[in-house]
Amino acid sequence: MCFATIVGKLHTFRPASAGSMLMASASESGKRLLSEGATLAGYRVTGLLARGGGAEVHLVRAEGDATARFVAKVVDGLDLAAVRLLADEARLLLELPLAALPAVAGWLPPARDGVAALILERRAGVALDRALAARSDAPTLGYHLLAQALAALQAIHAAGVVHGDLHAGNLLVDDAGRLSLLDLGLAAPIGSSAAGPGLPEVAAPERLRGELADPRDDLFALGMALWRGLGLPAPYADYPALLPAESERAPVDPRDPQAPLLRLLSQLLRPARAQRPTDAEAALRSLRSSAD
Repeated sequence: MCFATIVGKLHTFRPASAGSMLMASASESGKRLLSEGATLAGYRVTGLLARGGGAEVHLVRAEGDATARFVAKVVDGLDLAAVRLLADEARLLLELPLAALPAVAGWLPPARDGVAALILERRAGVALDRALAARSDAPTLGYHLLAQALAALQAIHAAGVVHGDLHAGNLLVDDAGRLSLLDLGLAAPIGSSAAGPGLPEVAAPERLRGELADPRDDLFALGMALWRGLGLPAPYADYPALLPAESERAPVDPRDPQAPLLRLLSQLLRPARAQRPTDAEAALRSLRSSAD
């Protein structure tokens, strides 16, 4: 399914600096959009989970519920660019009912002098790097998390979309080792101008150079997130301040017990797109063949 089908008749509005435009007034003033205890169309705000890029993510409890089972991602309702991006994210999540993505519980359009909000199911777990650091079997867990992430990306890319912001904080791991992919706020159609590079420390070199969105961008970011999460030395010195040459390779010691996993991660981390697997499906095939 193409991205145009996903967003329907909603016009795509993603200027090159959209990431910096989101809620400039609130971020500049330092004021929060919602305070604890506030109500939001049948939900009560119980705590702030994250804030950045002009958006806020709050833990919310539905009226009548004893526990907070949802989160609300909110932006200033007067910021048309921010609302458009949030609506795009809502539509994409509705069209991709994947187990790895949080389900949409509601969409609250902007009210006058208020906020727009995307209500999502709350996913349990911790960030990928924390999950790996807490496990003695980190390489085995890393293999399974990579397989889950690639399977989810395969479906996302098949819909004509690049996630665009894969990093440890957006890769949530629960106690059973199940992976959730969060935050499609920077998702962009394949071949389009991306709203931003995502987290620079894990973003692919071409994203940092402002090139058009490509599925292989996600493969690099995923590889970097897992590489860092496994506590390995940086694959490239001074990245992202210095971008690696195309001939550079993330080093893999063949004596390392993690070598089979690291060899695939090294492929995902090739500096040039053309040197990486063509897409998540190809990377998943390589991963499965390495386990045979």
